[in-house]
Amino acid sequence: MRKGILVLLSLLVFVSLSASGAYASGKSSFTPPPASVAILGCAATSTTPVEYQVSFYSGPTTIAIKAGDDCSTDLATILNQGYRLEDVRVVNGVEVYTLVSGFAL
Repeated sequence: MRKGILVLLSLLVFVSLSASGAYASGKSSFTPPPASVAILGCAATSTTPVEYQVSFYSGPTTIAIKAGDDCSTDLATILNQGYRLEDVRVVNGVEVYTLVSGFAL
C-alpha cells in the first residue's frame, strides 16, 4: 500500500514538473534577434512618364537615403540590405513601404 502511494506521489510530482516546463530543454534560452524596420514613402513627381521620388525615409542611418532620391533605386537598396517587404499602402497619394529585417512577429 505504501509503495503504491509512493509511486503515485512520484508520478504526480513528475507530471506537475513536466507541465510547468521545468524539464523542457531550451524553453527559455531562445532570444530572437531584434527586428529592424525601415519605412519609405514615395510620391509621384510627374505623370508622363510616371516617376516616383522619395518623400520621406525612416530607418537605419547606415542606409543612405534622402528625400528627392529615385524611389525604385532606394527601394532596391533597402531590399539588398536584407530587408523584406512587410506592407505597402497608399496614404494621401504617397506610397508607404514598410520593410522589416530580422525576426518579427
